[in-house]
Amino acid sequence: MRGAIKGTLIALLTVCGGACPVHRLQQVPLGLSTYLGKAEYFEGEPIYAVFRLRNTSTGDTAWVQPFELMPDRLNVILKRSDTSIVPQQILWIDYVAGTEYRGMPVAPGGELYLVVVLQESWGVQAKSAERVFLHGIVPERYTLVARFDPQLPGRQSPGQEAVFAPAVSFTVRPRTGAEEVDFHEVSSVMGLVWDRSQRPQYLEALIALAGRRLATDSMDPYVAYLLNHGVVMAEAAQLRLDSTQNARVMNMRMATAQAQRALPAGALVAEAAFFAARDTGLRLSEMLGASLAGDVVRAAEARYSKAR
Repeated sequence: MRGAIKGTLIALLTVCGGACPVHRLQQVPLGLSTYLGKAEYFEGEPIYAVFRLRNTSTGDTAWVQPFELMPDRLNVILKRSDTSIVPQQILWIDYVAGTEYRGMPVAPGGELYLVVVLQESWGVQAKSAERVFLHGIVPERYTLVARFDPQLPGRQSPGQEAVFAPAVSFTVRPRTGAEEVDFHEVSSVMGLVWDRSQRPQYLEALIALAGRRLATDSMDPYVAYLLNHGVVMAEAAQLRLDSTQNARVMNMRMATAQAQRALPAGALVAEAAFFAARDTGLRLSEMLGASLAGDVVRAAEARYSKAR
C-alpha cells in the first residue's frame, strides 16, 4: 500500500503542458532563477524552492518544452559541501506529440514557475517513525544548481541553448528542543496516513493541526506543506474531503497564502488554492497583489485560461 500511495502522490503532484500550432522556432532569450527565501533551516523543516523561467525579450514569444523536474528538462542537482550529489527520486514522463507541437508558449516578459518542497524529491529515505516527507535532508551545507533545456527533443535550433540559474546555497542544522516538539507533532499526524488502522483519522487530524499552527503563527513553516502535500497524501490514500473540510482547507490556504505571500511557502499554497478554485472565478492573484505568490498565481491564471 505504501508503494501505491507514493506512486499516486507523484502522479497527483505532476502537471503536464499542452500543444500549439507549428511555426519556425525563434531564438528567444530566457532567464532561469532559483529562490528559497532563506539560507538556514532546521532538520525536518520544509525547504520550499521556486524555479522561475522568464522570457526576457520584448517582442518574441518563446516556445519551450514543459517546465518540469526531469533531467532532460529542468535538471536540478543538490550538492553537499564536499560536492557529492544528494540522491534524487527522478520522475520520467514520456510525451508523444505530433509534428505541429511547438511546446509551451512564454510571452515576452512572461514567466513559468515551478514550486517544490526539496524533501519530496531529494535526500535519503525517511525513517518510518519520523515520516513527514518522502525523504530526509540531514544537517549539512548544500548548494542547489538548476539548468533548463528549452529545446523540444529532435527539434534543436542553434541559438536556443540551455539556461542556467545562479547557484543557491543553504544550511540545514540540528533541531532545537522546541523544534523537536514541532517536528514530532507534525510527524505523528503525517504518520497516520501510512498506518491502515489509523488512516480514517488522518484528514481531521491534519486539518486540526494546520488550523492550530496557523492560529498560533501565520508564518509557521509547516502549514503550507500540510495544506498542500498533506491533502495530496489524503487523496492518494483514497480519503476525500467533504464540503465542510474542503471549505476549511480553502480558507486556511488563502490565509496562509496572504500571510506568506513573499515566500516560496506562500507561493506553494497559493497555487494549491488556485487549482482548487479555478472553476469558481475567484481572482486570487488580485488578493495577493504584487508578491511572489501573486506572480505564481498570475502565471497559472494566464497559462490555464488559454488552455481552456
